[in-house]
Amino acid sequence: MVDIRASHASIDDRGVRNVALWGPTLNGGFGSWRDGNAQDSTYGGGIFRPFGNDRDLVLEFNHVNDNGISQSEAKGQYIGKNGVGFGFGYVERFAKNRDLYFTKFIYQKKHQDWDVYLSPQWQRNPDKNDLGGYFALSNDVVFVSAGTDGEQWRGLFSVLAKRSKTALLHPVGEVLYVDNSLGDQNGVKFFFINGSLGFDGGFMSPQSRLGRALGPNGINFGGTSSFLSQSWNRTADVWEIGQLVNVRIIKAEFPNGQEFKSIETVFFPLQFVRGSNWAKGFFLGFQNRDYKFESGTFQSEKTGMIGYKRQLGQALIATRLSRNFELSSNELVFSFKYHFLRN
Repeated sequence: MVDIRASHASIDDRGVRNVALWGPTLNGGFGSWRDGNAQDSTYGGGIFRPFGNDRDLVLEFNHVNDNGISQSEAKGQYIGKNGVGFGFGYVERFAKNRDLYFTKFIYQKKHQDWDVYLSPQWQRNPDKNDLGGYFALSNDVVFVSAGTDGEQWRGLFSVLAKRSKTALLHPVGEVLYVDNSLGDQNGVKFFFINGSLGFDGGFMSPQSRLGRALGPNGINFGGTSSFLSQSWNRTADVWEIGQLVNVRIIKAEFPNGQEFKSIETVFFPLQFVRGSNWAKGFFLGFQNRDYKFESGTFQSEKTGMIGYKRQLGQALIATRLSRNFELSSNELVFSFKYHFLRN
């Protein structure tokens, strides 16, 4: 699959451009973003499984040049047919004394209807050694995981309901919590909650979810996370995570007392009624952002959006126009996906 996404905002000439390629042995991509700076920041990388199976060798490399500051990471793992394996990784930060590396043992196997993942690990964080690990247990309905690497701990819980008899409703929900206040670096704590009334795979699939559950120490071909600030494996937009009605809630608490809250809802009103298929891709959305600054002052921003997505053979084309009413700014997003291997 080819995944192309581009956005441009009228304020500060902000924008993101991302191109990703998803295949049976190689997933990778590159992109750039501008956030009010004169110089674009760039990133690129990929994940490679030469034998076409997650239970064999998997290698990953990512690089970011953030406004002239370069950072890189390299990770790999091998899992044998018996489900036992090992992994390793190295992250080169902007300063040598911030580099880290890790190694871990892995057990990943299916027991009856349950998928089990266990990975005790050792990580060399700046100025100290940390023991940790991750655990995940899932079946066709429930997914639960937890773990730590010494600098953060995270937990994830997800439920996928049975499809309704009408095949219209297929609810799915996921809650991810990450606490970066452990260790020497007192970082952000945040909730990342996603839900949809119309599950259709992709971002909300178990293959993609495992990457979020394991965090940057995980090496997951179906959806990987990174230690770096940006990655080619982008987070899906709210209007991409499902059908009918989609919701995303984000809450972040920073060490200096700042807070950020966001609630975004997208719904496809014409999917609830019978009619021609071309109209069912029309969607409306609303987002509310609340900011609490270090000084104790508050700011709220409200954004309305309208868009359309359409499946044309093996291609999915989508566009979205949004308006931030407080900042009087507009943003235009274009997305194109082409599935080479779809039957």
